[in-house]
Amino acid sequence: MTDTSYHSGGNEDLPRTVRQQKEARARDQAAREILNPPRSSASSPRAASSMANQLAGEYRGSEFAVAQSPPGEYPRATVSRLQLPFLHMVGFFLKAVVAAIPALILLMLILWGVGQIAKHFLPWLVQMKIDITFPR
Repeated sequence: MTDTSYHSGGNEDLPRTVRQQKEARARDQAAREILNPPRSSASSPRAASSMANQLAGEYRGSEFAVAQSPPGEYPRATVSRLQLPFLHMVGFFLKAVVAAIPALILLMLILWGVGQIAKHFLPWLVQMKIDITFPR
């Protein structure tokens, strides 16, 4: 029985994007090893070059581009235009407003409770109190 957990290096339980990134890193590492062989290696530069070209062909054939930036750095990107239909944007904001109503009610209840606790334990903080009464 094989262990396919994340810590053992198995790929079956990983999400697809994580698995693809892991495979891309492995291909990058293999390409670096091919292009920069260890000094003690007796292989010729032509063999390394042909293997690098073969590996580059595999990269071009894959559906995912390999980042050329060093590890830890992200390529710079600029968004120049966003095409979004107006009615879709209006619908999104209406949904956001409706979704915010329960959060506002909850926030109001939390702040009211904090005020009641402060009024009970710290009565000297109450400077002014406005009572609204209705005559009978």
